[in-house]
Amino acid sequence: SLFTRAERLAVLRAGLAITADVDHRHEAVDLIRSTMLRALAAAPPGDLRFIIFDPVSLGQSVAEFRHLSEFDQRLVDVKTWTSERDIEARLSELTDHLEVVISTYLRGQYESIDDYNLQAGEVAEPYRMLVVFDYPNGFTPRAARQLLRLIENGPRCGVQTVVAIDPSQGPR
Repeated sequence: SLFTRAERLAVLRAGLAITADVDHRHEAVDLIRSTMLRALAAAPPGDLRFIIFDPVSLGQSVAEFRHLSEFDQRLVDVKTWTSERDIEARLSELTDHLEVVISTYLRGQYESIDDYNLQAGEVAEPYRMLVVFDYPNGFTPRAARQLLRLIENGPRCGVQTVVAIDPSQGPR
């Protein structure tokens, strides 16, 4: 390969926020799907897992990606999350994951999960991509705070966020 593992995964180092009103939602969904495909193509097999929130379209926005679980159930969550309760619970799990990465893998020894993974080899920690459609639909104020923590702290721990914002819903 011409690139190191870290170079191939550079696409996963920053999040993405897309603002699109209802009239342009289709374009935002297409951009997110394209971003997901690019990230999947850049990551070595098994090194990327998707967590998807689609409270408005109930999973239809990424229905094609559900087929990934036929090859490896770890590539996508067991379902696309749509309810406030499920979104909040999943965000809590991701926040817990950040704490585990910081305390177990980074331990003040590594700056980021990228650095850890370069040394870990076969036992490298997979990256995660949280994909959120139609934010703030389906988000409680608590979930909105959790999402902000993930956006701020996730990249260092291998959790990147892609968010499509519906401006007609106002801020959370």
